[in-house]
Amino acid sequence: MVRLAGSAVEYLVLADSTLIYGKPQPWTVVTDTRIELVGHAGISIQARAQHMERLAHVRNHTGGFWVAGPQPEAAAHSYTGAVPVDQVHQIALLSDGAARLVDKFQLADWETVMRRLSAGGPGWLLSQIRNAEDADPYAIRWPRSKLHDDATVAIIDL
Repeated sequence: MVRLAGSAVEYLVLADSTLIYGKPQPWTVVTDTRIELVGHAGISIQARAQHMERLAHVRNHTGGFWVAGPQPEAAAHSYTGAVPVDQVHQIALLSDGAARLVDKFQLADWETVMRRLSAGGPGWLLSQIRNAEDADPYAIRWPRSKLHDDATVAIIDL
């Protein structure tokens, strides 16, 4: 999440989310990759069940990853920061499913994503993600626990 606080943009990033901010070139990317400590599971039912069990043991625990939810102390484990507002022209907030095109599938870079988001909104990004997921229905090329993950994008122009 982000908020305008006087002359600064403050941010908080937790769990499966990515924040991109700045002026075109360079972009700053803040993401919480602690969930990667659990590893990847294929899409099979057995692999998914095993992966979900591993997640349950490390979610909201020291040494694992933290998500917002019923445990308010999770917020204390988030990545936070503040940037002078004059250094930020645009902000994008992405769920992990929306960040997949870059961080998991490596089919684009953040510069391309931000340029396309600026030009036409999230439609291009979301269609590219769904096309990649559909092209790998058994999660062989890109091992993952879900064939399709949530893909949420918010764009803020300052």
